[in-house]
Amino acid sequence: MRRAAYTIAVAAVLALPGAAAAQTPELEPTPAPGWAFTPTVTVGWLWDNNVALVNEGFEQDIRGDHLLVITPGGTLDYLGKYTTFRAGYGGTLRRHRDLGALDSYDQRLRFGLTHRPTSRVTMFGRYGFSELPTTEETELNGVPFRRVGSQVHNVTGGAEARLSKLTTLRASYEFVDAAFDHTRILPTFVTGGRSHGFNADLTRRLTERVSLGGLYEVRFATIESQASADEPLVFQIVGGTVGLQLAPHTSLSVAGGLSTLNDKRLDETSVGPFARAGLTHALERAVFNTGYERAFVPTFGFGASAMTEQAFASLLMPVARNRTYIQSSTTWRRNNPVIEAEPALQSFWVNTTVGYAVVRTVRIEGYYTVAWQDTRLAGGRVNRQRVGAQVVLSAPMRIQ
Repeated sequence: MRRAAYTIAVAAVLALPGAAAAQTPELEPTPAPGWAFTPTVTVGWLWDNNVALVNEGFEQDIRGDHLLVITPGGTLDYLGKYTTFRAGYGGTLRRHRDLGALDSYDQRLRFGLTHRPTSRVTMFGRYGFSELPTTEETELNGVPFRRVGSQVHNVTGGAEARLSKLTTLRASYEFVDAAFDHTRILPTFVTGGRSHGFNADLTRRLTERVSLGGLYEVRFATIESQASADEPLVFQIVGGTVGLQLAPHTSLSVAGGLSTLNDKRLDETSVGPFARAGLTHALERAVFNTGYERAFVPTFGFGASAMTEQAFASLLMPVARNRTYIQSSTTWRRNNPVIEAEPALQSFWVNTTVGYAVVRTVRIEGYYTVAWQDTRLAGGRVNRQRVGAQVVLSAPMRIQ
């Protein structure tokens, strides 16, 4: 059962386009032309009510602890006439007051490049890397929460071309590699996986408020475990899209069609519906996003079949525009098995930060996070909550 659960988890991560990439924030260029470097240091206190990610109902006690959190990092930005670039790094040192064996140093690295060779074509590329002490903090789709070292690499590249005044084509390629620390999990657990895939969508604007289009996505994934060989999976999606400009600052996008999953090892192909929807509302000092996604992709190698649903929402108030700001996001995911004997998985995250810029280089922040998951099995519920406060020091510097 645990083996099947991890197989479902990694297959879902690698099969749904953008699932891993979502962990890397969109890279915004620095507003002034030229190069800029911004070093940052964050020092804070944190209370974690379940530091070892123990499941409720287990004989092992669920323990909380106080942590000292120090995060050095920085970003390097370039803004040119046709090119923007950003590189960022953040490393988080966590020192527990009582449970020193759980001390860790997390790392996140990202690069982003955008280049416009002509007025009609924009090329882009992104790379993201994270090394974290738990699977929960990766927020990857369908992964059971464990205190297991996790590494994720994500590479994306593509282009957007304006074929005519009313028609736009966007295409991209993505590679994802996810790995879990095999020395700390049972031999039957999946140790990771990788995938690569291509997606393209064509959009034509019918009016100032309405656009129609079509999309196609294909992804090749392999699941790795200590107990068996790689398991090849091929995911495809084809469908149509509708875009609506509901108001000057409000847009709605809807997509629907069919998804297929081919398991080459078992020589089986399954077909099911998929649907996506997203709403964006931009205020003067904040941006609100919400969306929903549903994909039915059975046969995950071990006879595991699941329908994945996801709903999300976020509120972003840029620090550069607001002295008092809020940054908040929430995600809910559910993996329902078609075969009753297979485990289900339901996950929920909330991340909220409230901050105040004392001066340009000093900010005070308070934050609250929730990570909750239920496998619907006895002792299969994990509930982790963290609350803390921190001081952020940053000093943007222009590079001549």
